[in-house]
Amino acid sequence: MSKFFAGIAVTLVFLGLAGGAFYFGTKYSASPISPVTTTPSPTTPVPAPTNPAPQNKNDAVNPSGTIAAITVDIPKKDYTDLAKYMDGAVTIGAWSSGCCQTNSKAEVIAELSTNLKDIKGPWDFSDANPIAIKVSSAEPQNFKDRIIGTSIERRTLAFTLNNKFLISRVFILNDYEFLVK
Repeated sequence: MSKFFAGIAVTLVFLGLAGGAFYFGTKYSASPISPVTTTPSPTTPVPAPTNPAPQNKNDAVNPSGTIAAITVDIPKKDYTDLAKYMDGAVTIGAWSSGCCQTNSKAEVIAELSTNLKDIKGPWDFSDANPIAIKVSSAEPQNFKDRIIGTSIERRTLAFTLNNKFLISRVFILNDYEFLVK
């Protein structure tokens, strides 16, 4: 029974110490405790994330950013903006030209400007574009697994992206009609 009373005595001592610590801790604190209130601060709108052009040749871009640039800049004839998504050397190929040549970004912009100057559009760069599907199956070496756009004037462009998702090749077909017959 003495163990029982000893246990109760130890418990009462601990409760007394805890109560005393709380009492003296709040009585002699340096500053009064006040409730914390929050006032919302004015916020500035955060701009939507963009796909910045790569800063150096080792940087890769988001492939959807490159595809979006192609689908927006070609119809607008804004080839200079498209240059941000081009590799340093871009190959240009044209149907029945024999081969292709590697060009600088400036030369690619000039070629697109010349070749597409009379094209009014609209352009269709969708994956479900039936003409692009037919062209791709008729001429897979130039169109399969490419970003393909067709215009109402029967012009076709195929863009190849490299491992950094930059445009590395542009293939131009002046009239898709003879491939999709």
